[in-house]
Amino acid sequence: MNQLLKPLWIGGPGYEEFVAALTDIAYTACEYGARRMLETGVSLDRIHDDEDALRHFIAACHAGFDRAQAAIGQRVIELDAAVREAERELAEARRNRDKDKAQDRALRIEAMTNRQLVLRRIVDYVYFTLLNREAHRYKRFLVHRKIQGVDPDVLRMALSLAETRNREDLLRFTVVADLTTGMHMADLVEIDRTKPEPKLAIIELKTGETNRLLLDMLTKKPDPNAVQQLDAMGPKAWEQLERIMRQHGRLKNAFEVMTTDRGFDALNQAPIMLSKEPVAVDGFLEIVIAVCVEATGTGVSCRLIDECLSLIAIREECGLTITDGLVKHYFYHLDPETRECLLSQGGDVARDEVRRVAESPQFVDLGKFHLRDIYGPGLFATVPTPIALDIVTGKLRLFARFDVVRFFTFAQRQDITLTWGGRKESAEAVRRKVSAPIPGSPCHSAVIHYRVGEQAKGTLFYGFFLRIFRDLMRPGDLVEIIRAHAARSCEEGDIKT
Repeated sequence: MNQLLKPLWIGGPGYEEFVAALTDIAYTACEYGARRMLETGVSLDRIHDDEDALRHFIAACHAGFDRAQAAIGQRVIELDAAVREAERELAEARRNRDKDKAQDRALRIEAMTNRQLVLRRIVDYVYFTLLNREAHRYKRFLVHRKIQGVDPDVLRMALSLAETRNREDLLRFTVVADLTTGMHMADLVEIDRTKPEPKLAIIELKTGETNRLLLDMLTKKPDPNAVQQLDAMGPKAWEQLERIMRQHGRLKNAFEVMTTDRGFDALNQAPIMLSKEPVAVDGFLEIVIAVCVEATGTGVSCRLIDECLSLIAIREECGLTITDGLVKHYFYHLDPETRECLLSQGGDVARDEVRRVAESPQFVDLGKFHLRDIYGPGLFATVPTPIALDIVTGKLRLFARFDVVRFFTFAQRQDITLTWGGRKESAEAVRRKVSAPIPGSPCHSAVIHYRVGEQAKGTLFYGFFLRIFRDLMRPGDLVEIIRAHAARSCEEGDIKT
């Protein structure tokens, strides 16, 4: 209950210079286009019905993206070198049993790694924006569940080619995939936003003679000469060809899902079908922004949303030591039934409140979540730039708590009955990696069943509830999605989501 809740660690040597550079890069990436329009006297309102104004705005945004991407690429390469050097020094310190140096180098590695992460999340913002801010497009090219490292040599070549291409055509933008955290199927992605629907083109670097030959072979029909060439290159050439073919297969599947709304999901290795009738949701982004702004004046700001979702924003300068006990205490008193604090009464009454606070549902550091979660476009794509920078530097902390038990009651009042799945069913869902234990569930259940009316029914997994944190959906939004899925289930059978 007294564990200190620290922000993402980006401190250490060079911190102030890094924050200054980060601030400049973030504003360049996120706001350069709009700023240039205002400087030239062109109203942003005109981009909706004036084609020339739209092209001017796109070119200005792309100029900002290009500057930011180049600066981020250079810094990521430098930070990668610093991490490698610190790792060598850490290994040496451990061999020499120098605990102080080992601890220092471990902290330095953590800070340099997190600085890379923060910078790459800005490129995720660029990538997401170019995809028309559509989450389903962003998720199509995920293959790995963890953030992938960079190869400095490959990254330099990709940055050089991207810079050249971006200068040639200001209305198309080439993203360096290795600088994103969510594009795992290409070296470079060129995105054309001159039409309402973004048009994607995948660009291969073709590094190395072997790769060039293999890629050329993929464009032609197999013949005996090609087989002889591969045999001459050795067994690794065949392995590399298989890897390239798998990559091309993943790309084909990703584009198929984007164009037909159905296909095969590379990340989960399962068929996927997207609903052709999206469900309109309200979300709670406006409330997030409101509590962050209010905390600037009051130090702390809280909200209760749809009875079972709570938000707390805390400013660093308010003087509070931010521990898990403090945050849980605030969340506990957001409930109308426990609004009054009884700690001052002492004795059994105070001890009982401390026990109830400790047993209350777990919460999420929403700022850290949006920095580390690669399944979503990240912090800079979610909140305004000033708020994102305050969260990154620890000046602002943002926490969210979802009480799934209260959600059962909330849903029941809207004629949706929820029941927990059994132990065997939950264990099987976890084993198949389609779910995980849902926080607040009895016996670590990973499955929830729903019923709407007498016929419509379906199954919900952990990822469904993660939408509250990842997509900033209100509990009421989840109810509407369940209703929409239930309507479909009447025609298609049980729905799993």
